[in-house]
Amino acid sequence: MYFTARSAFNTNAALQYITEGTVITNPFGTFTGIDEIRTGVIEDSINENVQFTVQNPQVDGERVNFNTQVYVNGQATDLVTGQAVVQNGKIVAMTLEYIE
Repeated sequence: MYFTARSAFNTNAALQYITEGTVITNPFGTFTGIDEIRTGVIEDSINENVQFTVQNPQVDGERVNFNTQVYVNGQATDLVTGQAVVQNGKIVAMTLEYIE
């Protein structure tokens, strides 16, 4: 749902899955908390017209492993692998890396 909200360019909906203690690490850096994630992750991708399609999510307790196809201006660009820890419906931590 987090990536669905981001792909719909809906910042507020995406932030519903984030807490003040959430840490997201992606190829561009590490972002902690609502304000850093809003500006450095969500709004940045909206400004760049980036969307996502999650593929093959595998849930093991609180851990979710997945791949994500990244689209820029509607064109598939990169494939990313991700791991997230989710507690009470909120992302506690997420790491994203490009698949080479």
